[in-house]
Amino acid sequence: MFSFGVDIGGTNMRCVLVAVRRGRLSLRAAWRFPIPKTRAAFLEALSNSAFRARTIAGREKIRGIGIGVPGPLASDRTRVLVTPNAPQINRIALPAWIHRHLRMRAVMENDADLFTLAEARFGAARRFSRVLGVTVGTGLGAGLVEGGHMVRGAHGAAGEMGHMVLVANGRRCSCGGRGHLEEYVSHRAFVREGGADPKDLMRRARRGERRAKATFDSIGAFLGLGISSAVNFWDPDIVVVGGGIGNAGNLLLIPARNAMRREIISPVVRRAIRVKHAKFGRFGGAIGAALLLQPNYSR
Repeated sequence: MFSFGVDIGGTNMRCVLVAVRRGRLSLRAAWRFPIPKTRAAFLEALSNSAFRARTIAGREKIRGIGIGVPGPLASDRTRVLVTPNAPQINRIALPAWIHRHLRMRAVMENDADLFTLAEARFGAARRFSRVLGVTVGTGLGAGLVEGGHMVRGAHGAAGEMGHMVLVANGRRCSCGGRGHLEEYVSHRAFVREGGADPKDLMRRARRGERRAKATFDSIGAFLGLGISSAVNFWDPDIVVVGGGIGNAGNLLLIPARNAMRREIISPVVRRAIRVKHAKFGRFGGAIGAALLLQPNYSR
């Protein structure tokens, strides 16, 4: 039996159809498309994707839809509270809408938490207990997994690392705050510092262009500072970095590792901590969303 996972990002929606058989993840299909800008168009696109998943599944049943959203949720996980990078889904009760209009079971979680869950269960962090996942794309998200289960915190909002204050009275964040890490490590940070889209900067940096490489060095160092604070506080076994820009690999990870290790206070942690690139690339959040429907996963 399949599970359908949807990761709603600030720029794209990513969908997967997966099954877990004999402890192994089986990916049947994956696709993505730009996120529609209005609520009505978004809901239509979600309906069309559900129809596509049912068509691909054929006679095999789908357990339901798991949804990842870029922001905090109500404590009962029924409603999106705040999504600065995807305002068209603010305060929408997506699981109820899906059940009513698509006649499918639906569950919802934060997208970075789901990315971390996928990497902890089947990806780069599979052999580790305490996992910090960081996604870099339109914004910056983070998730915590311990013993194979998400760490939500007292009010369901743990892991909002992108809104950690990095610079007092710094750049204005999309959420309204100032100096948040997301303003120094995200798509808009690359455009601001490098003067171009991150994909273009990535190509130029890999060709050896100095300004593009310097942009990755600068933003990677900010990422490392944010990770070091999280590591000092939570002491994970491993940090997994992914997302649309996180997939830049060593262009971002080498300066991040260097900055991180300078700021970790414990020499034991400094030697032991691992920082790895995500196994599932841009589809980690969607895979984690699909895992919510699997019978061996306890929410």
